[in-house]
Amino acid sequence: MIEPMRGFFVSLLLVSACGKDKASTDKAPKGPTAYCSLMPYNINDATKGMLELREVGTNDVKVSGAIKGLNPGGYQLHLHRSAGCPRPAQGADDDANHAADLGAITADAGGIAPLELTIPSARLTGASPITEHCIVVYQSGLASYVATCRIHAGSTQ
Repeated sequence: MIEPMRGFFVSLLLVSACGKDKASTDKAPKGPTAYCSLMPYNINDATKGMLELREVGTNDVKVSGAIKGLNPGGYQLHLHRSAGCPRPAQGADDDANHAADLGAITADAGGIAPLELTIPSARLTGASPITEHCIVVYQSGLASYVATCRIHAGSTQ
C-alpha cells in the first residue's frame, strides 16, 4: 500500500514543480516602460488617451493604448524630437522636429481609435532615448495636429 502512494506523491511533486517554473516565467521582468498622456491641442476638444510604451527585443519600442474623443476618420501619428511639440507651419513632414512617421489609425463612429504599433530602432533607455520626445496626432490630410503628449519614462504623469 505504501509503494503506490509513493508514486502518487512523486507525481504530485513533479506537477507542482512544473507549475512553479511556468509561474516564474510568466513573471519574468519586462523591458523599461514609459507613458504618454494625450492632451488635445485645442482646449475645447475632448481628445484624450493614455499610451504605454515598452522596450521590446533589442531595439524596438511597442506602443499600445487608445485615443478617445476623436472625430470619426483617419489620423496619422508622428514622433517629434521636441517635447514642446511646436505647431508645424507647412505640415508634419516639413517640421524640423519631426523624427518619424508612426503610422495611421482610424477612429470609429464613437471617436475611439485603438492603437498598437512598434517604433523600430528606438529605445527608452541608453543612448538617444525617445523619452521626452512627443507623440503628435494629426488628422489625415491636415497640417495641424489634434493632440500631443510628451513621453515620460516609467511614470503615468
